[in-house]
Amino acid sequence: MPSKTLLAALTADALIGTVLTFVGIQRVCVLAVGQMLIIFTYAMIMCLLVNDAVKVVLIKWRIPSAVAKAQVDLTPQISKRPMNCTRSAATKMGKRTQDWDQAEKEIRKDDFPIK
Repeated sequence: MPSKTLLAALTADALIGTVLTFVGIQRVCVLAVGQMLIIFTYAMIMCLLVNDAVKVVLIKWRIPSAVAKAQVDLTPQISKRPMNCTRSAATKMGKRTQDWDQAEKEIRKDDFPIK
């Protein structure tokens, strides 16, 4: 999300630009509403699509640590975790998935504690 300062600056810029389009400036004619909408549409496409796409590519290229890391295979860690062995054989079959999921949650929570 953009900061509040950036949002305020963008809003002020859009408002001032809109007012100037309707009022005009010395030696600059007033724009029609259709022309103003074309300019806003162009600015939104360039700013929100093209600019953001270029920004993401440059961040991935220049700051590799900023990119989310690939999912780590936790199978070895989970299989080493002790499971509850006191259940009956029929109960164990249905609970293995639950035990596995619980162990995975605990390992992920240990690796990435919530702050």
